[in-house]
Amino acid sequence: MYCLTVKSDFVPLSKAVEILGVSQSTLYRYEKAGLIKAYRTAGGHRRFSVDELSLFLEKMRNGDFSNFTKSKKGGKSVSNQKPKVAALFAGAGGLSLGFKMAGFDVVVATDFDKAVEITYSYNNPNTKFIRADIRKLHAEDLLSPAGIKPGEIDLLIGGPPCQGFSLANQQSRFLDNPNNRLFRDFIRIVKEMRPRWFLMENVVGLLRMKKGEIRDEIVEAFEKLGYTTVTQVLRAVDYGVPQIRERIFFVGNCEGKTFVYPEATHFELNPYQAAVSPQKAFITVKQAIWDLPNLNNGFGADEMMYDSSKTPKPGTYAFMMRNGAEKLFNHRATRNSPEVVERYKYIGQGENWSSIPEKLMKSWRSISPEEIAKVSHSSLYKRLDENEPSITVANFRKSMFIHPWEDRGLTVREAARLQSFPDTYRFFGSLGAQQQQVANAVPPLLAKAVAEQIMKAMNASTGKQSKKLKPIEEPVNFLPKEVVR
Repeated sequence: MYCLTVKSDFVPLSKAVEILGVSQSTLYRYEKAGLIKAYRTAGGHRRFSVDELSLFLEKMRNGDFSNFTKSKKGGKSVSNQKPKVAALFAGAGGLSLGFKMAGFDVVVATDFDKAVEITYSYNNPNTKFIRADIRKLHAEDLLSPAGIKPGEIDLLIGGPPCQGFSLANQQSRFLDNPNNRLFRDFIRIVKEMRPRWFLMENVVGLLRMKKGEIRDEIVEAFEKLGYTTVTQVLRAVDYGVPQIRERIFFVGNCEGKTFVYPEATHFELNPYQAAVSPQKAFITVKQAIWDLPNLNNGFGADEMMYDSSKTPKPGTYAFMMRNGAEKLFNHRATRNSPEVVERYKYIGQGENWSSIPEKLMKSWRSISPEEIAKVSHSSLYKRLDENEPSITVANFRKSMFIHPWEDRGLTVREAARLQSFPDTYRFFGSLGAQQQQVANAVPPLLAKAVAEQIMKAMNASTGKQSKKLKPIEEPVNFLPKEVVR
């Protein structure tokens, strides 16, 4: 079901069956098979485009349905077409990968970074990638190269960069703050594109800003566009990712359907419980990276062979991450100075910079340990605990994450493992660019869990709407005039 953009040149169900000369049940079957689109009004009623009905009628007369893929199941015509997805702020493609694994077809993606474009395009050759500034991009610019029109996309996904949230002026309404323009552009694209569904994710700190008022303003903005929206904070570790990473998700649809976020599949179990049900226990850092070749500081390569003496068993996380790969990519450690490596030696698993002797820290900052504590995050010089899930993989080079049992920083491949990227997924650009791509990504397994729930809701029959949605023709006042078309 698609969202109605304008009221003219659309007819109700009764008129549509009259034009085609078929029964209502037959038209429902055509719609379910993807042969013809039905749009919804704000009140949840079906409407059909007169132009599309005329074109469909002509195809019926000519017997021409070559543009559609159908199969017979239970005597009914069923479409094999996957729901179409457009990705904004695509980054390296963690969110896209999760949706592809859940059965979606990501047809177009966009980001502004050249290294990101190379990484994304290499790993997603069937997706049209558009490198552009989102602030200058409109829905037609994004969809036209993929041969799609506004109103024909099933799902829009993306996570606007979060820098604006930390800079937001707490004295003014959030959506009026220019620092959050990229976030506003996501909402603008929803308005222009008219997807059936959307998913937007961001840092969990957004929920805490102004005691939840920011979240409420965002939901209000989507509701003004005709989308029922639900939000929830999810932890990656609860869905089989070896990392305690929290993100807030906004999922909305204009079809009056009910969406429920996924239940956790993994848990913090005691040793006995883990022994009985190991498949349900949190994935640890050791389970994620133990099989990768050992490296010294500054060593490794962009392409190398696995260590044949370390072969993971089928069904384990490491085995799953290998994904049938014959070679290992992006396993190269940053070369740190001897002074930095010396600091590493004093830090035990789970500890951070505070374990480093003061004499070794003075050359880093000529200030007291107390002063260092005021300006330093707990993740600085953090050595990961092999028996626990990783802390959030942010910029792991700047934070100087330390390997659990080797005195060096993490490689891009190790960080990718902690994010649940398979080893077949390659990253390009400078080492710093690769590290940032991995750090910014949504863990694919977390994305997959949410995507599966969206797919389930999409395929469900439309339930009773909890409330009447506002007409989508109503102006969205917070949008800047220069981007309203």
